[in-house]
Amino acid sequence: MQTKIIKKSFTEVTGLASNAHQGQSEVYMILKHESPPIILSGPLFKRIFELTEKDALHAISLNDLKKKFPKVQGRSKQISTFTQMQSHSNFWKGGIDDEDRPGGIILHVKGNVTGQFNQDMYTEILRGGRRVIMLNDDTIEEQEFEDELKSLQDDLRKLVYEIFKKKLGIAPDDPYSSQAYDYPNNILYTELEGRQKATLIKSYMMGMEKLLGSKKYKEAVSDMMFDMIAVGDYEYNEITMEKVKLLAIYVTSPNIGQEDIEDLKKQYRVPIYPNTSRSQIEKVLQKINE
Repeated sequence: MQTKIIKKSFTEVTGLASNAHQGQSEVYMILKHESPPIILSGPLFKRIFELTEKDALHAISLNDLKKKFPKVQGRSKQISTFTQMQSHSNFWKGGIDDEDRPGGIILHVKGNVTGQFNQDMYTEILRGGRRVIMLNDDTIEEQEFEDELKSLQDDLRKLVYEIFKKKLGIAPDDPYSSQAYDYPNNILYTELEGRQKATLIKSYMMGMEKLLGSKKYKEAVSDMMFDMIAVGDYEYNEITMEKVKLLAIYVTSPNIGQEDIEDLKKQYRVPIYPNTSRSQIEKVLQKINE
């Protein structure tokens, strides 16, 4: 099966959608993307895997902290955070510090975990703020439970066929084949109405939860998504979370002046630490991981 991992974008670094990229719809991700999605949901994963709240750090720009982060706090919009960082990594400076994707600030947050990985899993953001993992061959490759995850990939595709046939009354033009990269044309290109879209999303979420929580797949999914908290071979690990609460602000960029810091103090009633060094961030991470 031909697959391609999506190049890391602004949303993977900051966890917030830029003006140019507001995310795709659930229907698009289910039907027209490169592979079946695992839609990250805090309540769903709490039911299956008994996840709890966690502290972590989140890299962000000054502009996004002022304008976009308030729309994330306490809501079901997910952000990408980290709790581990390689000694050679410059990620503590606040993400990718360039003209298009400025960093400069690290937030200490607490939130409901929806996934934790020992690498950047290239999660994609949805319009409503949730995230998805595309269960493609690149994601599955070299996982300890690779065979089980490939089988899950297959069963999620079968699920879409069944939803169209039994829930939407649209019989697929072609029978299911694990060798087919795309769904039949009448699945891909049929214009679904609002109620049909809602049925597709609800049925997919219910079917996905049943598969993820099954004896056949629960251990494999847990190993891929929740057990890998060490940093591994990458610069930092990734933990996705929702309903986040801001605990502290660490300013790492020397270009963020006192006036901006005073504005942040008025906007957020949390401790703010200017001129934060690498050693300070490492101490925060150490305390988080105790």
